[in-house]
Amino acid sequence: MTNTENATGIIPSIDIALRPVNGKHIPAITSLQVAEIFGKKHSHVLRDIKGVLKQASVFFGESNFGLSEYELKNNLGFLVKHPMYIITKNGFIMLTMGYTGEKAMQFKEAYINRFNEMEKQLANRVPDDPTSLGLPDFRNPVEAAKAWALAIEEKQEVEGRLAIAE
Repeated sequence: MTNTENATGIIPSIDIALRPVNGKHIPAITSLQVAEIFGKKHSHVLRDIKGVLKQASVFFGESNFGLSEYELKNNLGFLVKHPMYIITKNGFIMLTMGYTGEKAMQFKEAYINRFNEMEKQLANRVPDDPTSLGLPDFRNPVEAAKAWALAIEEKQEVEGRLAIAE
């Protein structure tokens, strides 16, 4: 049994992905997913989010609910844009705290567990390319030696400045 399952197995796989919220890519879900999982109309979830945004601080709202949109075909076959929100873990928790019932509790627990799993994975992730973090590639002995030599030179330069200042 995984963290996103319960004893009855009714909780589906939870698709939490890195999504853009205010310029950062963070683990998040959409308001469409919340509607599907809790068996609610999306318009009701949007209403609930607007209620949270009215009561929460502006900082919390902007940090945890990113307004976005999705497209659906209308009856005539034309694509029509509709609003949705990208929701962080904290936004999800705030939004769903008011949802009640056994299913709501199971889903809230599953989402919290899944977010925590993803956070652990991201925290323990070692990039395949350390240079993407601005670090030398210490797997390459030449690059490692250059980085070591540069660090020694910088240290000697700082020590020289300190000696002059004294």
